[in-house]
Amino acid sequence: MGGHVYGNRADLIVLDDVVTLSNANEWAKQQEWIRQEVASRLPPGGGQLLVVGTRVAAVDLYKELRNPQHYTDGILPWSYLSMPAVLEYADDPKDWKTLWAKTEQPLTDTDVPDENGMFDRWTGERLTAVRNEAGPSKWSLVYQNLDIAENAIFDPTCVRGAVNGMRKSGALVAGAAGHPDNSSNFYRIIGIDPAMSGDTAAVAYAVDRRTHKRYVMDVHVMTSPTPAAIRTLIREWTDTYHPHTVIVESNAFQLFLTQDEEIRNFLATRGINYRPHYTGNNKQDPEFGVASLAPLFGSIIKRDGLNNNFKHAGDNLIELPDSSKNEHVKKLIEQLVTWQPGKQGKQLKMDAVMALWFCEIVARETLLASTNVPNFLANEFATRADQESRYIINLDDLAATQRAVRM
Repeated sequence: MGGHVYGNRADLIVLDDVVTLSNANEWAKQQEWIRQEVASRLPPGGGQLLVVGTRVAAVDLYKELRNPQHYTDGILPWSYLSMPAVLEYADDPKDWKTLWAKTEQPLTDTDVPDENGMFDRWTGERLTAVRNEAGPSKWSLVYQNLDIAENAIFDPTCVRGAVNGMRKSGALVAGAAGHPDNSSNFYRIIGIDPAMSGDTAAVAYAVDRRTHKRYVMDVHVMTSPTPAAIRTLIREWTDTYHPHTVIVESNAFQLFLTQDEEIRNFLATRGINYRPHYTGNNKQDPEFGVASLAPLFGSIIKRDGLNNNFKHAGDNLIELPDSSKNEHVKKLIEQLVTWQPGKQGKQLKMDAVMALWFCEIVARETLLASTNVPNFLANEFATRADQESRYIINLDDLAATQRAVRM
């Protein structure tokens, strides 16, 4: 990399693993070298240049070769093929579809061939161990070939610091280990980002109207789900999490869900607010809105006496459940640390992040309404008689009580 290329022209030139940790930041010089030295060895109007490698940095040659700003009229001269280690996730790593699951050569002396004489290579079980050790950023970049931001909106240290390893996914149980002491003042929300093709994501969320702390109770990501599967999830989660509001994105093809009479009637009879959310072309939602979630994950502080070593400050206002054995929570974490404003495309998964954002929209509206109550009661212009005659009625609690009586 970087030297002169001599000799006759070639019909095919292959650059294999030319980017390393030591030269990853020299991508500008590397691009110039490819243009001046390597591409000049191809015959005029023909030949192919193949660049193969593994991502090693948030900004490297492999990323910048795909940046349209480096080319006249923004037209890329490259065809790009990404080969992630995991092609399709499943709840059980044994069911993962991986890129290189079998090989003709054993990895260890104890490996046993299958009936076809092939040995396990990068199976789901082996890759899940690599994933846990690598962490969400490295896993997304190196193993899944996903672009990550050099200065991430969601700092991986903060996202990991918001995980409560003592609480598993599920309904909050006041007083249980890892759970809040009291959940009587909680407002519960289910957010859904549906899709007719691709992934549909749902997040179950609770916000404490007293402390403003948010709790992600559960995450679920479905690949290419049917309307029936989404209906089933809504029914099951309604019985499990008893939401006050269900919010669903309703752009274009998602309309089928918010207009579904069966679901609307199911939720209405239980006193649950069912509302659509229209993202449209409103940049505040996918960019500024999602980015505004980042402060909820807290901040980082430097460890005393250690250079370039930081830890989470423990000041997060949002809490995630344990992700060690939950594939869906892991997906949310990985989507958070790879999320970038304005980025779109099939490779950039953000369904779970959007479902989380829909929940937060309702949470902020709820907290704003709750904040106005004490201001109303403390109005300095009210007479003593007015103040003594004012009462607070929690309509959510009242509705819940009435539902319980009817049942």
